[in-house]
Amino acid sequence: LLQNMEKPVQMMFKKSTFKSTYIGEISTQILVLPYVGKELNMVILLPSESTD
Repeated sequence: LLQNMEKPVQMMFKKSTFKSTYIGEISTQILVLPYVGKELNMVILLPSESTD
């Protein structure tokens, strides 16, 4: 796409309960999403503070 152009895309959506936790030592929220059945998981780390 060229700069300043938009293109609509399909998004994934799933309403469910997922495992999550917060690790204060590293100020990070962790979310675990099931991926490919129950054999694999996608782990998302979301820092709550900027480390810059």
